[in-house]
Amino acid sequence: MGSRLSKEPLNVKSGNVEVISNGRIELDQSETENQKDNEIDDEEEKIGTENVEAEKAEENKTTKVDQEKCPIEIGVELTEESNIEPEKSNKKEKTDTRMDDVEADEENVDPHLAHSDQQEPDEFEEFDKLLASKVEEGKVEEELKQQETQREINDRMEMLKSENDKILIAKEECEKAMKDSQAHLEKRHNEFLEAEKAKQEIHEEEMKRIRQTRKEFEEETERIRLKELQEIRAMMFAFSECIRLKLNWEIKEDEWGSLLKRLKASVSRTKSQFIWFLHSMKLLGDFDAEETKKEELSNLHSQTFSTYDTLYEAYLFIKNLSTEFQDRKFLVVLQKRLSDVCQCILSALLEIDNAMTNQNYLESLKEKFSKFDSSDIFYTSKLREMEKNFVEETYQNIVDPEKYIPKSEVVIDQISDSNEAQPGNVEEAPDHPNHEIGEDKRQTPEDLDTENTQPCY
Repeated sequence: MGSRLSKEPLNVKSGNVEVISNGRIELDQSETENQKDNEIDDEEEKIGTENVEAEKAEENKTTKVDQEKCPIEIGVELTEESNIEPEKSNKKEKTDTRMDDVEADEENVDPHLAHSDQQEPDEFEEFDKLLASKVEEGKVEEELKQQETQREINDRMEMLKSENDKILIAKEECEKAMKDSQAHLEKRHNEFLEAEKAKQEIHEEEMKRIRQTRKEFEEETERIRLKELQEIRAMMFAFSECIRLKLNWEIKEDEWGSLLKRLKASVSRTKSQFIWFLHSMKLLGDFDAEETKKEELSNLHSQTFSTYDTLYEAYLFIKNLSTEFQDRKFLVVLQKRLSDVCQCILSALLEIDNAMTNQNYLESLKEKFSKFDSSDIFYTSKLREMEKNFVEETYQNIVDPEKYIPKSEVVIDQISDSNEAQPGNVEEAPDHPNHEIGEDKRQTPEDLDTENTQPCY
């Protein structure tokens, strides 16, 4: 039993041996120790047997040699044989004793265990095969798992490498696109600057031409204005002399007509200047918009003030005549018309003063300039007709126009001749309504954008 157990591999864990049998018999730790003792005895017996066999072989060899060399004395041989045989008998007895013990043990073994021992080699062999197959299957499965894991790692590495390559390519393309875009923007910016520079040069040339044309126009206008102002003063002086001589004004009707035409022309020039101003505002550039706006407002202010100053002087002169000669009703009618026109022009002047700070200055100016027109100053035929239908209540409390005082940064070149002291008492009206005047069809702010009247220059 001990020899069979020693020849088969065992799986020992915590002092128990697992074997495969009909009932998978488990042997306790004591049986394992007995097996170990039996294995030790078997080893000793095996060693003793090997020693005996070695001695016999040596003896046979010696005997053979002695027979070849020379005859051996019978006494010596017998003596040697007698010495050897006791040793053999002793060893044999010892061996037989051990074998008897083993056989006795085998006879004392439980038949069931003996039967189990006979089945153990086959069961161990099956167990080894099953264990080997399981181990092999485990190894194969582990190798497959490792291969699968390695393949997944390789695939993941390839994917990461591919994604990294794509990122690098995208980064390079993005950098290239940014460089191209930057170069394109710089090119467009340079082209824009060149175009703006060219536009600015063209604009400056155009403004230079316009300023030169305007300067010539203003010089001519001023010359005409001074000439007309002198003529108006001469006419008014002549009319006053005629009235003092109690001459009928019809005798000097042509001269009166010339005076009224000059007053109407002054108003017409102001309206034309405003139309030109609107045209300039539409062409306002981005380079010097504020300067151009200020310059155009200054020119408009200068022309408007010139007209106002002329009409204001005419109003004071007519007021003095109507006060001195109250029976001449046409003077009262003319005084009323001049008062209304002066108040409307004064309102436009004040709006020009506030234009630089008013965002809706264009609409405000259109409204103010639409309230007066050259037709508000009547011809002699209209004055004669209104004198015949004169109603005293209509012409009571005529408001004197205010003396204009500039309130803005607009530069006004005042003319000394137009600022001379005039005879008569002038009462300033602090607050008066801006009312429309005249009986004919009047202009509206929209008409000023589409009016066919061309600029004077």
